[in-house]
Amino acid sequence: MLMKRFLKLLKSPYLAILFYYLALFPSRIYRDSTEMMQMMRDGKTTDQWTATYFRFSQVISVNGKYPFLLSLVGLLTLYWATIFLVNRFELDNKLKKRVILFFSWSPFFGVFGMTITHEVFYVSGALILISFIISPKKLDSFESKFTIAYAVLLITMEFLGLILLFFFLSIMMKRWNKFLVSMGL
Repeated sequence: MLMKRFLKLLKSPYLAILFYYLALFPSRIYRDSTEMMQMMRDGKTTDQWTATYFRFSQVISVNGKYPFLLSLVGLLTLYWATIFLVNRFELDNKLKKRVILFFSWSPFFGVFGMTITHEVFYVSGALILISFIISPKKLDSFESKFTIAYAVLLITMEFLGLILLFFFLSIMMKRWNKFLVSMGL
């Protein structure tokens, strides 16, 4: 009975998020990220990272005082981007839940997601944009527009994000033109 309850609990991706957040609390932080947090506390800035990443990190971590908030946002953003991508595929809901559960318990998700680095946000943004390329459902809704805007913000946290943004916009413009031609416009 107790074992069944425990196994049922393991089927929750939210438990995986909580597990990794507590196990790796306050975060996994590299030397350069530590320096970035110190620069924020000192009121300085640098060109080592994109301005988007530096200012985003500055706001979320409250001027570098609470880096654990940045790692929490990174972990949740990576989880949300993964759900967003998996839900774009035409799969059975049971299979989608298994894929999300497997990913959320994988060390890649937990260890990478808890690391304070611009790559976490860049990868999350890339996953979201790739999901729109795979299946551009409901592009005119407010949720889609907000999601694309957030994904663009996320990918600009890496210098290579501009290349990905150009690639994404060129694909979406091609699809938009096909849509306009099919409508006779």
